[in-house]
Amino acid sequence: MSPSARGIDNAWGGLRTTREFVSLFPEGQGGIVSERNIGNTANYSKVYVPGTHQGNDPTDTRNSIAAPVGTQFFFGHKYFPEPNTEIRFTRIPAPGAPVFGDNQGEGTLEMNGAPIVVPEAGLHYIEVDFSTMTYSIERRDWELQGSAVPGSEPVTMGWNHDERALEVEIELHAGEISFIGNSDQDLVLGDNGGDGILEIGGDPITKIEFAGTYKIYLYIEQPDYSYKITTNVFDRRGLFFTRGQTLDIEDVTPFTQGYAITKFSNITSTGAAGSNLSHVDTDFPLFRLADTYLMAAEAALRGGGSTAQAVEYFNRVRQRAYQGSLGNVSAEELTLDLILEERGRELYWECHRRTDLIRFDQFTDGTYVWNWKGGVMEGQQVPSFRNIYPIPEQDLNANPNLRQNEGY
Repeated sequence: MSPSARGIDNAWGGLRTTREFVSLFPEGQGGIVSERNIGNTANYSKVYVPGTHQGNDPTDTRNSIAAPVGTQFFFGHKYFPEPNTEIRFTRIPAPGAPVFGDNQGEGTLEMNGAPIVVPEAGLHYIEVDFSTMTYSIERRDWELQGSAVPGSEPVTMGWNHDERALEVEIELHAGEISFIGNSDQDLVLGDNGGDGILEIGGDPITKIEFAGTYKIYLYIEQPDYSYKITTNVFDRRGLFFTRGQTLDIEDVTPFTQGYAITKFSNITSTGAAGSNLSHVDTDFPLFRLADTYLMAAEAALRGGGSTAQAVEYFNRVRQRAYQGSLGNVSAEELTLDLILEERGRELYWECHRRTDLIRFDQFTDGTYVWNWKGGVMEGQQVPSFRNIYPIPEQDLNANPNLRQNEGY
């Protein structure tokens, strides 16, 4: 993390958070629900596809298809914006390198053969087999399908030139998605294992956990095929520094283990650094309206008011966090456990959590365990006397009438 980006002049280090806390923001940070996994694409052998669609430039290394196994059979997709695009194939992305075309237009490759004409504009699936010196080209349209798609009817995806991927922006239900080519059930791409790499016949993608507006990207130019999911319906309070950080903390010493919190910085509202780069002058909140709303919701749900009041107060906090009503909950969904979670999302790093967990009977003898609770990586229960602090030794020495709290 760059110290200057946070308004300080020395190395940035300190507290990090655990997987359990990060999981309180299931929609992802910054609206990214599922980041792209590029897999082994960079390591595969390539065949390049210069043509009129990109100025016949053989040095454009992005304009390629790939061979996941061996160096003879290549496949992938290419988008041609105009009809009657002329292409050739080359193994070497350099001027003057041997190129392969098709003199007869019958699917057989010849060195320095005639350009191959692709009649239709749009996305095409290409196979090249140098062991048999053959190729095939097929127009292929891809659609998004699954239980998350309203009406369960597949939705066509369009080409995004800048992203070099197919994309669709769509309102989705919570549910599953997959990709289908040419409406052919034998051409369904899913994600076995949820690792972000797509396989023909793979399992449905189960990362749409909330209804809302999503952008789905399908990266299909070269294997490994992959995808990315973003949303504008997300909790904007999940402020983590993740680059170079591991999610899990196996050793508390290295700062690179665990996500760092970026909720506070020594930066003013104008973007300038604070008045002192070594000793920050960030204001620390003691009383906040959101805390009051959540206290009122909790009090109402505990019997001090109606459930309707509790929902109203709770959703006022959610509406600010989600910048709209898409994060709202219903009376049936609102529970005391959800309020405790929401206090964690809203008030983290503001010195509320210990008191909240004690009040909800989850700090010590409850069932709530997190990494490093009790001083061990996997977490463990701790005795209930930890709900109160010990009396400092200097106070005991100064006043013989004091008795140490039980357990210390």
